[in-house]
Amino acid sequence: MSDDVRWSLDLRWQRPSDPDGLWGLKKPVVMRLADKPEMAIDWTEFDAVDRHAQQKKSVTSEDGVAEEDPEFDTTLPGPWMKKWEIVHMNKHTDRHARDEAKRD
Repeated sequence: MSDDVRWSLDLRWQRPSDPDGLWGLKKPVVMRLADKPEMAIDWTEFDAVDRHAQQKKSVTSEDGVAEEDPEFDTTLPGPWMKKWEIVHMNKHTDRHARDEAKRD
């Protein structure tokens, strides 16, 4: 516990030569070069792309309606949801309930 703001950083290593980069949404950022250990990381191109807007665009039809695409499903149901009584519903608990109904 702390009275100060704490930060977390999630780095996911990719091959810089991968043309798809971050699931085709952003090009990868070169973090280090063996022959240039003093290299400064250039975030310019990476920061210029709003990945949330790109993701929405990729799962939205031309009329602006979100399409169901399992590849972009962000719900997190799981067996741990059976351990406690669910008293607040959200997209995760709704998905869990649908999955359980399919099993019955």
